[in-house]
Amino acid sequence: MVILADTRVKTALDRHPELKDVLLALSPKFKKLNNPLLFKAVSHWATFHDVSKIGGIPICHILHTLNREIGAELELFQRAPECSKEIAALNSENEPETDRVFTRVIPFDVREREDYFLPEITQKVKSLKESEALRVISDFDPIPLKRMMESMDFSYSTDMIHEDLYETLIFQNPSTTDH
Repeated sequence: MVILADTRVKTALDRHPELKDVLLALSPKFKKLNNPLLFKAVSHWATFHDVSKIGGIPICHILHTLNREIGAELELFQRAPECSKEIAALNSENEPETDRVFTRVIPFDVREREDYFLPEITQKVKSLKESEALRVISDFDPIPLKRMMESMDFSYSTDMIHEDLYETLIFQNPSTTDH
């Protein structure tokens, strides 16, 4: 198995559990993933492209590091010879934008939390009214959370305030009112 940018972390780690420590060593931003419940949730939703963005690490560095560990680096060269084209294509994904005005925005700061807070976010999101939004404040781009919100038919918009501060607004899709 070769690990590519669109490979889900869970898929790779199910086959190669020894890669977890390699992945955690790639960036200090990954220290929170030592929490088993948080790691399980993130790995389920995140791709290695997402990991690259969260950790601020070039995707090619991640792919070469992981594939070298499992002896698949040659296959990576064959399957993705031009990392720059792959990165450009993946970065062209458009994030939903919103110009909606909300009557209530509920802040939820997770920057200092190392516990498994995903159920708390899910509960808050499910209780949102159409005119409300949840503002998740984090020190990384919460890509796995956003993928999960898409699967739950919620919308989001993320602003990077600075390198270590992101605000993600989560809200009901305009056409969905039965959450």
